[in-house]
Amino acid sequence: MRVMSEIALPRTPSAHALVGVSLCEAGRAVDGWSRALFLATILSGLPIASPSPNFFALAAGVVFAGFAACHALRLAFDRPVFAAWANCDEDALPEALRGFDAVLPRRQGAARGDGDLRLLPARVAGVRRRLLYQAACLGGQVASLAFVWSEYFLRAHA
Repeated sequence: MRVMSEIALPRTPSAHALVGVSLCEAGRAVDGWSRALFLATILSGLPIASPSPNFFALAAGVVFAGFAACHALRLAFDRPVFAAWANCDEDALPEALRGFDAVLPRRQGAARGDGDLRLLPARVAGVRRRLLYQAACLGGQVASLAFVWSEYFLRAHA
């Protein structure tokens, strides 16, 4: 079995952009599960009237769902951008990347010189990181909902 560090990464910019598109598509599936768990969290919280451990677990689930939704929105924004870069001519790609960076406001602490260009592998790594954050939020939702349901189950059979 090969580990991720042994797998050869794509060499062409369009292949990197296609990997970015695929990662963004995976975010859609995670978002679907997150929305379903959010609905289950809301429905599980209806009978809770006062602050209890269940209330705080449900509140944590709602917060995790909010963070997951933010990551899903960003991945939805990135998908057509990476798709456009995948269809871009390799000679025109650096100019397209510079144009994209010029339109977006710069992040704090990420001041780069005008000649410094963030290449597609770094951008794909950012999308991968965002997908992992979204999946971690989904895990938080599962954990909080499992805590609430286990409390209900233990009370019902005690």
